[in-house]
Amino acid sequence: MHSSDLTPDEVEVLRSRIDSHEDWLMLRVLDYARRQQYTRYTSTLEEAWRISVRGLSRSILVALAESPSLPDFGPEDEFLTDRIGAFAREEARRHRERGVDLKMFLGLMKYYRQAYVDLLTEADWDRTVEQRTGLFVNRVFDRIEIGFCAEWANLSCDETVRQLQATNRFMTNEKNRYLTIFESLPVPVFLLTLEQKISGLNLAAAELIRGNASPGQEYYESGLSPAELPSWIRTELASFLEGNEERRTVEKEVPAQSKGEYRELSFSKILDVSGKYEGTLLIVKNITDRKRVEAAAMKSSRIEVTSRLAGGIAHDFNNLMQAVLGNAELLADDLRNDAQSQELLHGIIKSAERGGSLAQQMLAYAQGGRYQARSIGLNQVVEENVRLQIRCCPPDIRILRDLSCDLKNVIADKSQMMQVVMNLCLNAVEAITGTGEVTISTKNVRVGENDPEFPDLRPGEYVRLSVRDTGCGMSSEVQERMFEPFFTTKFQGRGLGLSAVYGIITNHGGHITVRSQIGQGSMFSIFLEAVSGEKMAAAPEKVLLTGKETILAIDDDSVVLAVIQRGLRRLGYHVLTATNGREAVDLVHEWTEGIDLAILDMEMPVMNGRQAFPELMSARPDMKLIICSGYDFSEAVEELLRAGASLYLRKPVSIDVLAAEIRKILDSGDSGDKKATFSSSFP
Repeated sequence: MHSSDLTPDEVEVLRSRIDSHEDWLMLRVLDYARRQQYTRYTSTLEEAWRISVRGLSRSILVALAESPSLPDFGPEDEFLTDRIGAFAREEARRHRERGVDLKMFLGLMKYYRQAYVDLLTEADWDRTVEQRTGLFVNRVFDRIEIGFCAEWANLSCDETVRQLQATNRFMTNEKNRYLTIFESLPVPVFLLTLEQKISGLNLAAAELIRGNASPGQEYYESGLSPAELPSWIRTELASFLEGNEERRTVEKEVPAQSKGEYRELSFSKILDVSGKYEGTLLIVKNITDRKRVEAAAMKSSRIEVTSRLAGGIAHDFNNLMQAVLGNAELLADDLRNDAQSQELLHGIIKSAERGGSLAQQMLAYAQGGRYQARSIGLNQVVEENVRLQIRCCPPDIRILRDLSCDLKNVIADKSQMMQVVMNLCLNAVEAITGTGEVTISTKNVRVGENDPEFPDLRPGEYVRLSVRDTGCGMSSEVQERMFEPFFTTKFQGRGLGLSAVYGIITNHGGHITVRSQIGQGSMFSIFLEAVSGEKMAAAPEKVLLTGKETILAIDDDSVVLAVIQRGLRRLGYHVLTATNGREAVDLVHEWTEGIDLAILDMEMPVMNGRQAFPELMSARPDMKLIICSGYDFSEAVEELLRAGASLYLRKPVSIDVLAAEIRKILDSGDSGDKKATFSSSFP
């Protein structure tokens, strides 16, 4: 072993040092290249420099693996055939094809060499080890540089020309390839100068600002007027350049002439190798569809939240109206011989009923609730409504009908359809100032596949009911919010009419459309699936109201509970009371006598109606049960009806209606599994 040869330990520490510091070497070489401005002629991408460093490191490691001896330079040595020489020749060709001459190449190589020397100097090794490994690395670089020079010296003039021509062809093909990719991008892309002028743009960008364009037109066609950015882009560009961000993304609603579309503008600063700002890259995306989906989702979410609020308010309001209505009825019975008091109490009862109707509108908005669906004719609904509307309609407003004589039936709740027509008519009348007309029309409609006239409807047969007015019309902003509860443009109004319509029609699986312009009136159209006609159900027969059975009333509202108790006691019933489900369950276990029927509220503290029901029925399997709630019909109610509850009543319910339903259930002798019926104080 020669004294200049590296020891096995020195070979290992050198190999490990180089092998584990690829990133460090890449960054150090790139730093030298930037400081000496070599990056003006080479790539600034870190990956390109990493590959170059990797090749050099491999040459050093190959030399180490072959022999720990220092590379020599004998006069007969062939410097282009060994592994190091092959790497040198390949690097020489690659850089020569890129236009790098020998002088520039050797100059840059000095800084590669310096980076490797720095790596060993900063290793904090023994001075002798540092010197011996450094000498080995320098000898490898000497061999590489000799290989460069030998490759360059062997190049003839003809070969030089051939290589330059091949390089030109390659660069042209590369340019065309990337231009094709650039032109084919589906989104507009702009390259902007320091002065915010367009220095390059693709086909999509040209179409955005010129209206029409051809692929490559901006590059190959002379005589085109300079392309200019639209003002709505220039405004955002100026804002971006005023800041210190390297990137910014903004969403912009473009002007009305672009049909109210939205664009996403992504700005990126183009920096040179020294980090100096050279221009801006702008990418424009059409996000109109996404914004519309987001707006629809937000509107749906807002409607869902407000519908829950409406349902909660309606529940509490129904309980209040139950107390008012029940106490007024009881007082009217006490003062039945006092004509003046009867008149006052009649007004209270009517007001309570109207309050209950208001709560029903809120419940109708809260996704419409459940309903008594049967085959009905909308013409009959319209005729009954018109008879009522004409009496209270201003004399200068005419209500016209255009009803199809062969109109098909629909499956719907008649009382809710009455409410829909009434609310639409009231809305139409209130939109008219002075003289005007409200036209109610019905028509059978067939919707085909992908029908452009009815894009939101499934194919099939429909009945369309339309209410058109000659009133003031609505702005687009009002139309966006018109179905929200409590939203109104009137000086007086609750803002529940159209929201109730929306809830009812949606819950019936129908569809509603609106056409309106300021000063040209409005037309609301509802679509319900058509069916074959069926006979209307017969009216229920009258039943006796009094009785002597024992009834358990369960409700957390003490006022409601007191009204039910007093009302039923007057009719002869023995009434027990409980203020929550747990109290009721305890009572049915402790009560030693029979309990014929229970009236169960759904929402209560401690234990609600759904939780109490199975325990009540387990303790008293022969006891009939009526569900009475301020909330609308729900899945929980439906579950209890299937499990054996006899009836569902929605508050507020009059004492007469409650007593009549109790009597029918007790006299039926049924076990409680009959089909559930719905009842209320209102038609």
